[in-house]
Amino acid sequence: MTDYQYAVVLIIPDAHKAAFEALGQQLGHSGHEYSIPLSASGQEPVTHWGLNTLTTQAFVNVLSGQVPDGVDSQVFQQLSSLQIVSIKPSSDYRGHFAEVLLAEGLQSVIPPDQDLET
Repeated sequence: MTDYQYAVVLIIPDAHKAAFEALGQQLGHSGHEYSIPLSASGQEPVTHWGLNTLTTQAFVNVLSGQVPDGVDSQVFQQLSSLQIVSIKPSSDYRGHFAEVLLAEGLQSVIPPDQDLET
């Protein structure tokens, strides 16, 4: 059985991306996990960033408010209040990101030089 039992979608505001990346680095991640640009129209400017991944119970605990060792609890709580979090069993991974985008009124931003219709 895999440790990655959960499908997680996280969405953060663009204005706070640097703070979330710094927190990610404190948690031992690269700090570049929020890599999916989003906006209400699907056009630039980007207003939010998304992350779509499979994860462990330990990370679900963090997303549920368990402040990790070495992280300022006030900063952690402030950032946690700004993000959209959706957690499902990993068996529900397909379509999870699209469901959250639809519910939040967001779309992936496709840069003009990467137009998929050409």
